Amino acid sequence: GRVFIDLGRVGQNAELTLNGVPCGIRISAPYLYEITDAVGDGENEAVVVVSNTLAGKARDRFSKYLQLAPSGMLGGVCLKYTK
Repeated sequence: GRVFIDLGRVGQNAELTLNGVPCGIRISAPYLYEITDAVGDGENEAVVVVSNTLAGKARDRFSKYLQLAPSGMLGGVCLKYTK
């Protein structure tokens, strides 16, 4: 079968490494990765690096009043298995 991990809501970019195997970068939803070749029996180590833009640092006199989108892993992580 095939194994996937869905990181759910992420603000904004996500890079996944599983057991030292790079699984890719996603810049928008869905934050879904196939991890079939990286996942093993027992314990597995997932490293997720979430990054966003410089919008919060480089604000001008107009954009400083705009609400920024949330940043980070915002929830809903799940594993999926298909035969």
